[in-house]
Amino acid sequence: MEFYSPQGDNEVRFIKEEDVRKISERISNLYHKALLWLAFDIGENIQSLLQLKKSNFIRQLNETTKEPEYRVVLEEVILKRTRTPRTEITLYPETCRFIDEVLAIVKDENSRVFYFTYTSARKFLLRASAGVRCIPKGQRITWKDLRSSMASHLLSKGWSTDEVNSRLGHKPSSTEIDKRSKTERKIIDNEDGRAA
Repeated sequence: MEFYSPQGDNEVRFIKEEDVRKISERISNLYHKALLWLAFDIGENIQSLLQLKKSNFIRQLNETTKEPEYRVVLEEVILKRTRTPRTEITLYPETCRFIDEVLAIVKDENSRVFYFTYTSARKFLLRASAGVRCIPKGQRITWKDLRSSMASHLLSKGWSTDEVNSRLGHKPSSTEIDKRSKTERKIIDNEDGRAA
């Protein structure tokens, strides 16, 4: 009897926040820039993000900082089967600024915010990310890597694995996030000069 084992590389790949900023500087299209920041900020699957409508974005002021932010409503109908429907708050002012600009153009509440396909999104990410490579082995960046990058970044900022799991739409104590946590800890330890 044989049990299922995942195919391919189980290694977690990610980039740092400064790499996201480099990529963003190379993008001139407002919609592309907004999608990049949203993918890194929210960490949701690119196919789901491309289906978001104007009505999925609720602008508000952060109670503590009084800065604008968005609540992004991730409905079950656009998510992968394994993901939990939820509402996530944006963390970066760049995300809010670019979403503000994009939503000012989109008139209908029920219209999709991003008018292009996954193939177009993949092409512009490849162009804009030239020269930026994933940690730890230097692979080219994919949209999935931005999701892992968000998780790794939040873990390095002190978020618990359960908090990051929740933001990713996983159940608590997911093996996927546990792998990310382990990889991120190794990278941080190596940068600090400690043995992993």
